Amino acid sequence: MASLNKNYIDMDEYPVTTELQDPSMSSMLESLTSPSNKDQLEKRMARIKEDPSLKHILDEIETGGPAAMMRRKIC
Repeated sequence: MASLNKNYIDMDEYPVTTELQDPSMSSMLESLTSPSNKDQLEKRMARIKEDPSLKHILDEIETGGPAAMMRRKIC
């Protein structure tokens, strides 16, 4: 048991980490963090925050941080 790879255990506990290693997901995340897309992303986030059906999810992520986001599998 001591020889189990810690990363394997993490991937089992947080399945979204496997998705983050996908090359297509990686390129999407790069586009989200690109400074040239900042204004567009801020406008989209403002619209999303106004959506009542998503409010409880966003509130949970804001208070719970990355762990809450991983539980929701929103990336």
